[in-house]
Amino acid sequence: SQRANLKKVKDKKWVRYFGDYLDEIEDCPYQLKPKMDQNDWVEIIEWLVSQAIARTYSDGKDDFNRRTPIRRVERREYALTGCEAKECEEAMNGLCKFLNIPANSDKVITSQTLYHFIKTKFSLSSITNYEATLNDDE
Repeated sequence: SQRANLKKVKDKKWVRYFGDYLDEIEDCPYQLKPKMDQNDWVEIIEWLVSQAIARTYSDGKDDFNRRTPIRRVERREYALTGCEAKECEEAMNGLCKFLNIPANSDKVITSQTLYHFIKTKFSLSSITNYEATLNDDE
């Protein structure tokens, strides 16, 4: 195989094997120089990776072109009931004030903001403890 010697990564001649491999690749614009800096190596590796991707694509071009991306749109609809009451608005405003979140004039937006804030800022155990406290008050 063309790359058999490249698998001998601990061999002292590995750099020579790599140079021979580059020479064997058709249309390879790179050759090893006596003094290679990091950018030279990055350019060569970048070119090799791009060639591998291009060849993988060309080998399965028809299959890849038939594929369509899966787009997932996450939409959440909130059905708020009983939020027309003044008590609900006062409770949400109080919670917003406590959490230092500006309340919106639209109660649905305020409830969504509170939901996302609480869901992302508090751990599951904190939310569970808070819900248990609410249930105890009832």
